[in-house]
Parts: sequence; C-alpha cells; structure tokens
Amino acid sequence: MISEHPHTIIGGRWSIYGLPIRGGMSVLFPAVDGAGTKAMIKFSKVDADESMRARFEAEGRALLAAPNPNTVRLIDSGMDVHPQASSRAPVPYLVLEHVDGVTLDERMRQTGPMGWDEAAGIAVGVLNGLRHLHAAGIIHRDLCPRNIMISPDGHATIIDLGIALSPSSSPRLTEVGSVIGKWRYMSPEQMDACPVDPRTDLYSLAVVLFELLSGRHPFPVGDSPATMRAKQSPDWSAIFQSFPGSAAVGQLLITALSPHPEDRYPTAASMSDAVLHVASFGGTATQAIASDTATTLREAGPGPQGTRVLPTDVAHTRVEAPLAVPTASAIELVSDENRAVFDRAVTAARERIDRHAAVFQATIRGALEERFRRDIRRSLPPTIALGVIVAIIAFLITWGMP
Repeated sequence: MISEHPHTIIGGRWSIYGLPIRGGMSVLFPAVDGAGTKAMIKFSKVDADESMRARFEAEGRALLAAPNPNTVRLIDSGMDVHPQASSRAPVPYLVLEHVDGVTLDERMRQTGPMGWDEAAGIAVGVLNGLRHLHAAGIIHRDLCPRNIMISPDGHATIIDLGIALSPSSSPRLTEVGSVIGKWRYMSPEQMDACPVDPRTDLYSLAVVLFELLSGRHPFPVGDSPATMRAKQSPDWSAIFQSFPGSAAVGQLLITALSPHPEDRYPTAASMSDAVLHVASFGGTATQAIASDTATTLREAGPGPQGTRVLPTDVAHTRVEAPLAVPTASAIELVSDENRAVFDRAVTAARERIDRHAAVFQATIRGALEERFRRDIRRSLPPTIALGVIVAIIAFLITWGMP
C-alpha cells in the first residue's frame, strides 16, 4: 500500500499497491483485489478539462464495444475519489486488465531493430486488434510503440484508446481542425486536421513496422512542418536507403505509407493478408533493397484493391523469394483468428511453387528445342553439299566409266 495516496481503495475492491504511471491525459495505478487479480486503474488527470474527461469516458465505451485478444480488456468501471486529488468528489475510473511484458517502445530501446518474423507477428496481432475496433466503428488515432504492449511470448496488445473516435463520440471529439496524437506516427490527413477513417491507423502501424525493422523513423522528426512535407511527398529512394528488409517488404510499406488513403490497404484484414503473404516467403531471406533499386521505388503505381505494384525490375529481378512453404515457427506467429488467412497464404505459396516449376520446365524445354533447331540449321548446309558431291561421284562412277 502506498501511504502517499489519500485514497487507496477504489470501488471498495481494488487496492492500489504501486506508484502511478502518468500519461498525456490520464494516470494509471497498479492495483489488486482480494482474489489476487492484478489490474491497472485508470483515472483522467486531476486537472483534466471537460474535453479530456469526455475522451476518457469515450475510451471506456470503445473498450466495451470491441473486446478482442489484441486489445486491453476492460474489467470494471465506476466512480470514486481520485487518489491524487484533494477534492473528495467522485470521478470516473476504468479498471483495465494487467498485461505482462513491456511496451513496444521499451522493447525497441532494449534490443534495437528486429527481424521480419518477429515484426510480422507483432503487426498481425495489432492488425487483429484494429480489425475488431474498426468493425465497431472505432478509429484509434494514436497508434505508436508506447501504446502497444508485448508479452514475453511476443503477443501484442493495444493498451490505450484515449483519443479513439467511435460512433458515440461527441461532436467536440470529431471536430475537423483539431489535431491530437503523436506527429511522428500520424497520417498526412490526420496531421492536416482532415476527417480520418480506419486507413489512418494502418498508416501509423506502417510507420511502427518500418521502425521495428530498421531502427529509424522513415520521415524527418522534430520539425512538424518538415515531417508533414515529407509524408505528403515521400522520397522513397531516401526512405529505403540501406533498408534491411526485402523488396517485397518495401512494397508492402510503400502501399501502407501512401500519402493518399485510397492507395493504402483498405482494411486491417487486407493489410494482415499482405503481411502474412510476405511472411510466407520469408521477409528477410530475400535480397535487401539496394540504393540502385530504391531509386525506382518512386515509380510505384497503383495496383488492384488498394495495393501498389513496384516496377518489373524491382518486383521480379530484385525479389529472390525462396520457394518454400511456411515453416511451423512461422505458423506459430499467427493467432487462431488469423488461421484461415494464413492457410490462404500457404495455399498461395504452394500455387506459386507450382507456377514457378511449370515456368521453369517450359523454359528448359523451349531452350532445348531452340538449341536443337539452331544446331540443325547450322549443320544442314554442309550436309546437303556433302550429299550432292557424293551423288555426283556416284553418278560418274556408275555412268561415266567406258
């Protein structure tokens, strides 16, 4: 029990036992109940204004609307005295499940860039959480490494919906011209205070994924106008200079980081499909994007269903994906809810193998046939001449003798 708290029992059940964790608009207290269940009690800041309190209440509604394995679970809620307030007036609080592990931000600081398999597993988990939120009409708007928890076994959980938009959000929270969130991870339309839809969350996740793989941000940071200009007119050759991922991963990121929402993946499910498709071929087993290849990325054009297609020399010459069906370790990265999606990726991998085998056989057969015809053409004139000479000699021997 922390004696500095004037009020340490919340809702007659939860006992605060640790120091508070302060966020931008709220504060979290670790707590436990009589049965030993750990949780995090979330209050808005003591000095929160009306809009902050409205967002706080909207977060509780959002968590109730879209429960899923990749979003923090709301255990309880109610009204009680704020542990840090001098006033005894009750205020709303949320009781969130305790999530073991560290934030993705801490994970990146501890170990640096990660490989594709690990990053893809995290991305698929976050996309599963976003899929449920978006299906409930909720847009997160603040997806970043600090708002994603990673458990010891690699499970990803979205933990903060503090500025999420939902169908029940008040007009004040959806007003055009209001910019809230973290500049580094915002989509261009969110930075420009324009209306947003679920594709803004997919953009933010793509920025996170780029950082996970490379250890650096894809755009300039610090000066928000410079960041805005870089996001609106991305220089792909500079962005992918020395990028450690494959060209296939680069294509995925170019699609998700498009400055135009209509050119991005249309849904979290379609982006998850794309991640799994790349994972099925081994995202880091292919040749990395070299500077000469990266210069052609700016020419990427729109493809079907929200995808973007790289030029032929990038998409085929530079991609050397191994022709192999996904391994058991890759399958373990996929949650049960994404099993069907992953099965489709496996089927696609097998079909790709069959196509490559057929093309290879046809190519070899054609090459052999062409070589045979070429050899015939080369040898035919001498053969005919020799035959004519032999025929003349035979004629002379047969008819020319007296």
